[in-house]
Amino acid sequence: MGFEEVYWPGQTSPGNGGDFYVIPKIPSDANDDIVLVAFRFLNNAWVMIGEEKGNAIEAEMGTAYEEGVVDNIPDLTKKGKIFAPSTPAAMVAAGKFRIPPRAWNTTLWVKITGTIGDKLIAVHSPVAKLANDDWGQSDLNGRVEIGRFGLESGYGGGNKQTITTNLSFFPIRGRVDAKNVYQTTVGRAGRLSFSVQAINDGGSFWGTQLVASDAFSVAAIPVQVIMNEQAGGRQGFAFGTKVTGYSFGWGTLYTQEFVSDSGPNRASDLSQVLVKEDVIPKNPNPEGNAAEQLAVAASQTEVYLPVGHPDLAEDNHTAEHGRYPFDNAVNRAKAAAVIRLQINTFGTGSGSGPFESWS
Repeated sequence: MGFEEVYWPGQTSPGNGGDFYVIPKIPSDANDDIVLVAFRFLNNAWVMIGEEKGNAIEAEMGTAYEEGVVDNIPDLTKKGKIFAPSTPAAMVAAGKFRIPPRAWNTTLWVKITGTIGDKLIAVHSPVAKLANDDWGQSDLNGRVEIGRFGLESGYGGGNKQTITTNLSFFPIRGRVDAKNVYQTTVGRAGRLSFSVQAINDGGSFWGTQLVASDAFSVAAIPVQVIMNEQAGGRQGFAFGTKVTGYSFGWGTLYTQEFVSDSGPNRASDLSQVLVKEDVIPKNPNPEGNAAEQLAVAASQTEVYLPVGHPDLAEDNHTAEHGRYPFDNAVNRAKAAAVIRLQINTFGTGSGSGPFESWS
């Protein structure tokens, strides 16, 4: 095998050793097909003093797969990108790559070009090399696990998995233990990166890095909003006081549950997620429908709220007239007129009028 380049980083004096690097032209097609031999000129003759053998290997990795195929075929157009299948396309396009904690729902592929032979190759989780390194997994940056398919129980997650085939697949997730869920904290996004290492001495954690992934984070996101209608709730109702004014409405009441891609009943993993509800009428009236406008204003949230906020625990799909001081016949008549309009527009509170969009 020929070499693209041979590089000596520094001048060496006679009789002393030195470091040099070689860059192969093509990947190896056989084990130990790279042979480096060292000679020394001694007693007017060249004497061999050492020999090392190796393989030329290239590595690629990612989590995206080609669509519409039966087998798991890596999408090489997105190589280096680490993101869960539940990640919205807009996040991927914006370079906001993330995987959730807990759930083994993301599969990392590693493609090796060249003969592995008897060489030790491993994929590594993003452990910081130095104690004060701001890059790599930590309680602030988030922690990850790399598992292995085919085990009798679970995936046996750890910080390193060996690679023995030219195309390997590994389940990955954000780490969780009895003490903590290790998600990336606010302001620390994009400090994690997987790497493929050629282990030089057969046992060291770190070796020669063949490739590193793009930066990513550990963060759960909501993938579903479950709304359960409460029978009889909010169908013709009034609330408020004589001092603050009464509000009258017609509609339905729902309880809400946000589902995390980290697993069922894991809404607590969404503590840093902000959501907003927008109500979009099915048949918007360009001229403006008073009851419809009131329904939209009463149902949607005005600002982004954190998951778990009391205002998100229940959702009133109602049309309301607003607040009128309930102290005279004129205001009571206004309220009654609005309620009649709401009933005529939306029916008996089936909730089939506006629909929602969550962001």
